[in-house]
Amino acid sequence: MKSLRIVSGLILFLCSALLATLEAQQQESKTRERAMIKMIDGSLYIGNIVQENSANLRLALPTGDTITISKSSTRSIKGDDKFLLHKEGKYHYKKGYFYHAGMGFWGDAAEETGTTQMQFLYGVRLNELYSVAAGMGFEFHSTRLAGFPIDTQFASLFLYGRRYLTHKKKRLFVDGRLGVGLAGQDQEFASDHGSGFQFQFGSGIHFASRKQHRFVLTMGWHFQKTAGSESFLDDFGNEINADFDIWISRPVLRFAYEFH
Repeated sequence: MKSLRIVSGLILFLCSALLATLEAQQQESKTRERAMIKMIDGSLYIGNIVQENSANLRLALPTGDTITISKSSTRSIKGDDKFLLHKEGKYHYKKGYFYHAGMGFWGDAAEETGTTQMQFLYGVRLNELYSVAAGMGFEFHSTRLAGFPIDTQFASLFLYGRRYLTHKKKRLFVDGRLGVGLAGQDQEFASDHGSGFQFQFGSGIHFASRKQHRFVLTMGWHFQKTAGSESFLDDFGNEINADFDIWISRPVLRFAYEFH
């Protein structure tokens, strides 16, 4: 019985020591967190938090100096667990929800070879590499088939994904979307056409910022399946009715802002 008590006490002691060690390691990793601190007076400090309490924190700067900062004088504290921190106070988000609104263009609508797109996303950053979103948009395409003009318009619904390639201020990424383009019932300025499958892929640059919104520039390629009919007048004034079943395939340059 005495041996059992000794063994039990030893087990409890080892468990307590292990828990204390783990807690100390967690506290150490927490206090060694890299952070960017913006002060009320506009000053900016980037370094590692080496000590912290309810009133102050000590920050180890890249120069090797250590300073004490009063929390009451800080405007914001951004840690490296949620942000990619850069010089001059610019940063990227690693996680969290985001909104995205942008426009895409290519060609010249006046020459019947143009494309105009509007894209809206609501998504989540899964981690610092991957983001996914649900999206909707509006698209207007002008093309020529056998020398005759065809105009289409769609309301698009799609799933979107993005994969970052770098972690610098100008973050390179590849992205893609997959969904359907829905033809409107009232196509006043378009040929008579139906809905169809669509997808788009591309690559771009996500620019860092000191604010909650960021500029996004993307070069992509858009594909839209559609079929329909159109009436034309030939050079002699005769009406020609033609059915078409085509893939619209066209590059698109997109400009967007993304909001946290």
